[in-house]
Amino acid sequence: MIYLIPNWKQADNNLENDRILNITRLFAESGEQYKLFLLNYLPFLRYKAQEYSLFSDCYWRAYDVIQNVSLEEGHPLSIEDLCFPKDVESVYTPFGMVLLQNNQSYGEVTYNKYGCIERVKFFESDGYFIDYYDDRGFLSQKEFASKSNKIYKREYFNEYGEKTVTELLGDNPEIIIEEAGNDQLKKTKFFTMDEVVSAVLQIEFEKNKKNDKKILTTTDEDVLKATQVLQEKESLVRIVSDDNVLREYNRELFINCMKTAKSIVTDTSAKHRELLSVRKAYPALSNTSIHTIPMFNTELDLGMSNSVAQLIMYWRATQLSDVLFEANEVLIKNLISNTKYSLIIEVSTILDQSKFQELQKDFIDGYFDVDSESEDFKKAAHFIEAKRTKHLYKADELAIEEIRKTDSWKNLVKAIDVYNRIEFRVQPTLLSIRNDFQRTRLYIDISDKYDLQMQSLAISAGIPQITKAKTDFIEDYKNGRIIRRISELEPALSYFLENLSNWNNALVKNVTIIEDFSPQIILEKWRQALNG
Repeated sequence: MIYLIPNWKQADNNLENDRILNITRLFAESGEQYKLFLLNYLPFLRYKAQEYSLFSDCYWRAYDVIQNVSLEEGHPLSIEDLCFPKDVESVYTPFGMVLLQNNQSYGEVTYNKYGCIERVKFFESDGYFIDYYDDRGFLSQKEFASKSNKIYKREYFNEYGEKTVTELLGDNPEIIIEEAGNDQLKKTKFFTMDEVVSAVLQIEFEKNKKNDKKILTTTDEDVLKATQVLQEKESLVRIVSDDNVLREYNRELFINCMKTAKSIVTDTSAKHRELLSVRKAYPALSNTSIHTIPMFNTELDLGMSNSVAQLIMYWRATQLSDVLFEANEVLIKNLISNTKYSLIIEVSTILDQSKFQELQKDFIDGYFDVDSESEDFKKAAHFIEAKRTKHLYKADELAIEEIRKTDSWKNLVKAIDVYNRIEFRVQPTLLSIRNDFQRTRLYIDISDKYDLQMQSLAISAGIPQITKAKTDFIEDYKNGRIIRRISELEPALSYFLENLSNWNNALVKNVTIIEDFSPQIILEKWRQALNG
């Protein structure tokens, strides 16, 4: 049995990028027996698990043991299940409800992305407290805070409404296991929740006396703390991913975890070299085994961009910077000079999208001497769209009759054409990205921090890439271009978009990489690392 210990939290809204989840899927698809050990407070775990096709028999919840919860089924509470004073009024908002009593704020009801009540905040004269609800239909936690928003206490409950744990915060933190708490815990007082999690984790592993346990865990600081005792008794394989910044670790915790680990696994050659340097600097780590295993595998999923009339560039621009704003201008210039180019821009927020659109408006409007907010522009844009979709009416033609006679008509049409070849994606799902990659000709990511999963998806689709840093997926002038400055961006675009031979060579190279990073090969590497 393989046990995986991630650091998932309820607020994580993009687990698709999580390495443990991808490894879990690899094991599941290969028929490997596995179980996830979830150490954090996850009151809406069932909904989150359903998003990623994880079933309850595949995971163990530390906080269920801590809170002494045995309920497996149930339904989230509705507003009718909550009791408020009769004189409390409800005012609906886009995200929940505001509760008023005598025209004063009484509380706030917040719904989560699943449409369920996640928490209710109640105001008091000296601060406030928040009730958190479990998706199985009970009050799970109360959190108390002062007027200055400083949390000083948390209380945890089981499905019967009994208080099982009290967490006191502040200068003298203490965890108290209440009378209704889990009697498996040998102590009734702890200093931190990490200690409590560590205790229930040991209890769970002690139930399994078999020697075939294979434990794979991350090296997030929360997990390091919770597994300090476990690592002295069990053989743990630790993941140090390319995203982990070694200098940010608690040095003592990290070195100890490396020393006691069965092996360390990372996912890039660059991080492997960094870990070798750490091992060299600490003689106690001389026997530590370090493996490199890609955690985002590639699969043959070639796109159809060679049959699409437009040459579509997909630009990941999720970390705004002056460099990206310069790149934006280069890309827009290329859209203007090459009518066969189109651009999809991936951003993190609507605000980021607005920033790019503002810059694009200034540049495009200035270049063509038009005003994209004018009535003439809007009428012309409506006419062109109606004509394109074959929904053109006489009224549309009459609306632009006079505009067509002006000297500005040609520039209006050209500017509208450029705007129509720009699309945005705000935090797209992997499914959305895969669909876009089916028709994408070139993937661009010149951010300081690249995304390995996006690179693997582009490789799978056979798309060449322009990046700022070399990775195991990219070979310069083969299946990508590595650029150091913005002045190199335009030549890199031309290299793949204007030369079919270069693009075809990149496709051939990508197919080779797909074979090298196939699920079967990666699975075999995991078996070797886990079996030692």
